Amino acid sequence: MKDEKELEDKNFRPSFNKKVVKVRINQNRAISGVGKAGDVVEMTEQDAEKYAQMGFVTILNKEK
Repeated sequence: MKDEKELEDKNFRPSFNKKVVKVRINQNRAISGVGKAGDVVEMTEQDAEKYAQMGFVTILNKEK
């Protein structure tokens, strides 16, 4: 039971160390709740990588 409680707590605990990057949404694309074509928005690096692989965004300032 203790392990289940710890697992539930970890699922709802926010992470404050996520990197945020700026991306531009590509032409003829839109992301519901984020923006439409041409908009420059910020999102977590993990989400940006996911959308970039699908062709929705271009990452503008990725730190090395």
